[in-house]
Amino acid sequence: MTWRADLCIDEMELEERGFTLLPGLAPDTELADFEHAISELCGALVKTRSIERRYADPFVDVMLSDEEYRQYLFPLLRRLQVVERISARVGVWLTSSGFLDRNGFRVPLIWPAVRADLPNETNYQLPFHQDVISTISAKAWRIWLPMRRVDRHHGSMEVVAGSHRLGRLPTVDGSGVETQIDEAATPEHRRVCIEAAAGDGVLFHPDIIHRSVLNRSDRVKFVILIQIQDAAELYGPRNSPARNGRLSASRGTVD
Repeated sequence: MTWRADLCIDEMELEERGFTLLPGLAPDTELADFEHAISELCGALVKTRSIERRYADPFVDVMLSDEEYRQYLFPLLRRLQVVERISARVGVWLTSSGFLDRNGFRVPLIWPAVRADLPNETNYQLPFHQDVISTISAKAWRIWLPMRRVDRHHGSMEVVAGSHRLGRLPTVDGSGVETQIDEAATPEHRRVCIEAAAGDGVLFHPDIIHRSVLNRSDRVKFVILIQIQDAAELYGPRNSPARNGRLSASRGTVD
């Protein structure tokens, strides 16, 4: 798959459902570069740290060999050159496609994070939530970009279509990475499990209710999450929704 310079965003679907698929957002060359970087990293760490190979995916061996080192290594994945390069190219495309201008972005902030779900590991699975803590601007979007195939077997993300129109909802508690939404607020017929090939992105609103889908394969699920926010509309440290509570007036219903 080559980079699709003509890739268009279905903004009507984005408005209606709160998310839309971006087929071929990352071409095969970038996927190969990412796999090469992960392979080289794992090979080096297995050797220098004398890690015993027990799993089909060496990244699992690296992550499970030492929890302290896992916590040290994981935040560095977003600094991989290939990850920053993909994020920068996507930012250029968002500008050239006119998406940022049409949505009123004046000072775009675009940066990546990486999620890596190990096979059958439940400790880091996120329940239904909205992206409040990581949203620092009143104008924000996300791109969820899987580096490997995603579905109910390989792990994925499940979204509640149209739930972004509800605004920010009251939470069950504030103990997680992102605060949890009561599952009763997520009608089953509106839930969509993202099934996509490696390199197919999903553009979504941070208020859409979503959760992790467990990875049941023998390989790690790698996803690059690209934040798209506007520095001209920052909440600031005293006014962020995460600091001041999350209950807001509903903007609509999901039925």
